[in-house]
Amino acid sequence: MVSVAALVAVAFSAWQFLGPAGDPRPSTAAGGSGPAAAPPRTVAVTRGDLTEVVTLHAVVNALPQFSVLATAPGPLARTDVGPGQAVAAGRPLFTSGGVGVAAPAAGTFVKWLVAEGAPVSAGVPVAVVAYPGFAETASVPPDAAYRLLDGRISARAMITGGPGPFDCTLVQAYSDAPGNSNTTGAGPAGVPVVCAIPPEVPALAGLSGTVAVKSATAKDVLLLPVEAVAGAAAHGEVSRVDPRSGRAEVVKVGLGISNGTLIQITEGLAQGDVVLGTAPPLDARLP
Repeated sequence: MVSVAALVAVAFSAWQFLGPAGDPRPSTAAGGSGPAAAPPRTVAVTRGDLTEVVTLHAVVNALPQFSVLATAPGPLARTDVGPGQAVAAGRPLFTSGGVGVAAPAAGTFVKWLVAEGAPVSAGVPVAVVAYPGFAETASVPPDAAYRLLDGRISARAMITGGPGPFDCTLVQAYSDAPGNSNTTGAGPAGVPVVCAIPPEVPALAGLSGTVAVKSATAKDVLLLPVEAVAGAAAHGEVSRVDPRSGRAEVVKVGLGISNGTLIQITEGLAQGDVVLGTAPPLDARLP
């Protein structure tokens, strides 16, 4: 015969599971203790403007030499400027493929690197100019070099422990010049650049500094936080959340520029799409 105490115990256990109305109570997290795990964080694809800024570590050098590059392919037509002549910023130096090229910064003309009438490709160093002062010299990472060296580029720079930020023009260093070799003190290979320090800014050779360069701007583009995307250039992956099922699926996306916080999405997603706030792991699509 079943005791009354046993019946009461069974009834109490059922009440705990079902609740007063007979409905199952919410289950707890695995292990039977504590609240259920919080759902993963999600972010939506937004639209806006984005400016990519590349920050370079630099060293101050005296009397640096820089190259003046052809901007279009074709035969070279030089002006009459010769070694030892002073050139002002903006002075025409040559044309390549019919496109004129001027000195990006003032200095002393050093030499020609290409003969008159010779065919050149865009980006080829044609002339060398020496800057009559100090400059911050640095190395542009290969993945940013094409964007940074596409024409005349302005930058902002600082000398460590020195004056506040100042504007400067970024040009490609003449790498064969003695003062331009190993200017960054070591590190990954890249394109050497010179950021001419204005004459009114006090400087000393050997000091360290920083150069910040605006390399690209995109307006009215799709954006996501960088931590939601696996990848940093050209192509990447995100975990897109299906609005009906709530399940996350790894999808490929095209990537554009980034400012270190946001990254441009060029394809694969639409405005308003929702993705997980963390990038998919490398093994997310392994068979």
